[in-house]
Amino acid sequence: AERVVFTVEGRNQTHAAGMWANTDAKNRIEAGEVEFNVSSTGAGAANGMYAGTYESYDKGPGTNTITAGKVSMVVESDSSTAYGMKAESGASGLSAGTNTITSEGALEVDIQLLSSGVGMWATNDGGYNKIIGNSSAGTSDKINVGGGMYTDSQGKNLIQTGSGNDVVSIQGIQGAGNTVSTGAGDDAITIN
Repeated sequence: AERVVFTVEGRNQTHAAGMWANTDAKNRIEAGEVEFNVSSTGAGAANGMYAGTYESYDKGPGTNTITAGKVSMVVESDSSTAYGMKAESGASGLSAGTNTITSEGALEVDIQLLSSGVGMWATNDGGYNKIIGNSSAGTSDKINVGGGMYTDSQGKNLIQTGSGNDVVSIQGIQGAGNTVSTGAGDDAITIN
């Protein structure tokens, strides 16, 4: 299966993102493996995946979708604004963006933050981040979210696994909009 690697560096207050979907943009990646290495120096934020709306009330929000067997993100920002997956609207009343990572079978996701930040942050009028694995008997979804899950302002984060023996590790959960749902297998969930 093919492997796609994104290395992105933002400098001097420039925001950096592996995938950036603003107002009405729809980005899609289909591959065997996807890797993001994203860093930002100065005051700029670093995002593995960013989806939002800024520019117009009459257009839809941005969406990013990855379909792959394995997705890894390493994200770092000098300004301590590092996000694995960030979904928001840019202003009150605008529709918020959606980031999705999914698979046709077992899914492995590893989000690592090398500076302070949030692994999955959904905010501002219903931002939505989704990680959806589809393991079956004899296979495993393996999900690791460094930086944890955070929601506010009607934001939602979802981690959902299939019917295999799945492993989910999350570095903290904050906010009412977070859901972790595992399937019928012998699953292990760690929250630290």
